[in-house]
Amino acid sequence: MSIQSLLKTSLATLFILICLTSASAQSDQIRNFQFEAKKGSQTVKVIFQTRPFDQSKHKVFIDKTNQIIVDGRQALGTDASIPISETSSVKLYINGKEIRVPRKFYSDCFDLQLNDANFIKVAFSASSKSIIVEMRGADAAATYHVTWWFRKSGRHTRDVSQDFNFKEDSKDW
Repeated sequence: MSIQSLLKTSLATLFILICLTSASAQSDQIRNFQFEAKKGSQTVKVIFQTRPFDQSKHKVFIDKTNQIIVDGRQALGTDASIPISETSSVKLYINGKEIRVPRKFYSDCFDLQLNDANFIKVAFSASSKSIIVEMRGADAAATYHVTWWFRKSGRHTRDVSQDFNFKEDSKDW
């Protein structure tokens, strides 16, 4: 076998391995992820639904600071690359009753890492008036941290940072 033939075979094998690794990583991010918490007789269930990112269904561009902008908002978790997966819905159930979560609270969250339970926490606040969901998304330089405060009234809030650590000492826990 010639060196040129060996080089072509090696490159083809490398390409196939890269594609398989990428497909495997994507399949870990594409599914429903369900998390629950209990406090006394109260229960909360949060379901994140993800899907492959389809660029043709979004307005995508790179701004002058090299940030990916998707549908007019900075894409969290992208590190100047097109997202692999997107959050298609977040469903919240408090004591079995669904509480609506508007898209604006999650539509800019890409490449979730929810298959690792260390990347998410769900709990009732100390007063039990809010559900606190803390999540880390993406990985490496693209890692981001989101904290949502979901309320039965639907008056939800969130905080986003590039902080890589959970707020273990949060007064709301």
